[in-house]
Parts: sequence; C-alpha cells; structure tokens
Amino acid sequence: MPFDPIPLTEIEHPGQLDKHKIAHDKMWGYFPEGLGIALRRFWKKYKKPLIVTENGICTDDPKVRIQAIKDYLHVCHQVLKSDIPIQGYIFWSTWDNFEWHLGPTYRFGLVEVNPETKDRRMTEAGRFYHTITQTGTVNL
Repeated sequence: MPFDPIPLTEIEHPGQLDKHKIAHDKMWGYFPEGLGIALRRFWKKYKKPLIVTENGICTDDPKVRIQAIKDYLHVCHQVLKSDIPIQGYIFWSTWDNFEWHLGPTYRFGLVEVNPETKDRRMTEAGRFYHTITQTGTVNL
C-alpha cells in the first residue's frame, strides 16, 4: 500500500492513486507482484509450506476480476518455479460480502449477492475460477 505520508486508498483519498499513476481497484492499489514478495519473505523466514488464504480484488467488472485471478496465479506460478511450496490458493471471496464501514456496495465475490433479495448468481469470474479448480490449468 503506498503512503503519502499516510496510506493512500481509493476509499479515503479518491483520485490520489490515479494522481500517482498507481493501478488500483475500488479500494486499494493493485500490485500482484506484492503477493510474490510476501510469499518469498514468509518462505525465507519460516521455511514452511504456504497457503494463500485470502487474495482478490474489489471490482464490479468480471473481466477485471478474471485478469486479477490470472495475474495472481501467474505470481504464484513464478514462486512455485523457485521451489517454494505453495500448497493452496483461495480466492477472496466466494461471494460478495458486507463491509461494516462501507455496506454491501463493494464487490469482491465470485458469486454476486443481491443485498435486497439475497439472491445469488455465479459471475463470469466465478465460472472462470471453477474451470481452473476443475482442470488445474489456466491460460495466463
């Protein structure tokens, strides 16, 4: 997360990430390589197999979410190629959630939830991720 001098988020400082030419979703800067940095740092410190338990993007656009999944899995693949054992990857989140301070308007899920009717619908990104989990492959 960039600082200037405090953390820059799209929520608290709309437009500042654009001003600094930092790619971002609806909340935070978008830097998939940061996942690789964190995985390598944890491996170096603990030498234990790793599981990515919460990784995703806040967007209403399923194509952006699909690209993010590809980007993050590409980073995981690069880490695996350096003989760091990643035993699992869990996308955050399966369904849209409720942010306590923002309400239900920010989308994270592979399944879209209508906050009024509670109806759930698999998104294009959810179908994409399902294919990956079933085939074990992704075209990056």
